[in-house]
Formats: sequence, structure tokens, C-alpha cells
Amino acid sequence: SLGRLLPSDLQLKWFPPEQSSLLPLTSDRDPALVNIPEVGTGDGGKWRCELWQSTTRLTSAVITLKIEPKLSVWMLVIICSVTVIVFLLLLILVFILCRRRQRKMRHLRH
Repeated sequence: SLGRLLPSDLQLKWFPPEQSSLLPLTSDRDPALVNIPEVGTGDGGKWRCELWQSTTRLTSAVITLKIEPKLSVWMLVIICSVTVIVFLLLLILVFILCRRRQRKMRHLRH
């Protein structure tokens, strides 16, 4: 976002990295905003932004966009570890409860 509207004779163009599946984006509809509908990790990299007046390029800039995957390897390891720990705690709890029940039954028989 530029934060304000561009004059009608100016146009902002965004060029994604070569590996991106996105086409170049222009600011035709709403000059103050550039929306990317769906972003993937392949869309990360060097994006070029150009400001045009009619057929003349006034200026350009390059920014590096870093996009991280939704689920990293460490997040997956942590989720699996917590699941295993909870399962083991439940197993221990069931074991303890069964042992207590057996002791009470033995105590009642004598």
C-alpha cells in the first residue's frame, strides 16, 4: 500500500520473482492497494516495483519477500512430541488406577 491514492496518470507495477506462479500485478483498480490473492513459498524472493507515468518509467525498487511455510519441521516435531507425552501420561494414569482397583479388591477379599 502506498497510503494514498496515485494521480490518474501514474501507475504502479509489481513484478514477482521468476519462480513465482503469479503474474505481474498492476494498480489499475485501486492504485493505493496491491492485493495478492494466495501466496505460496514459491512467491518469495526479489520483487520489483516500478512507478510509471504513461509510457515512462519514473523509478523502481527491489524488495525481498520472505515467505515461510505454514507448518515447519520443528512445529511438526513439537506437535508429535506433545501427542506422545500426553498418550504416555494417560497410559500411566490408567495403569495406576487399575493397580489401585486390584489392591482394593484384594483387601476386600481378605
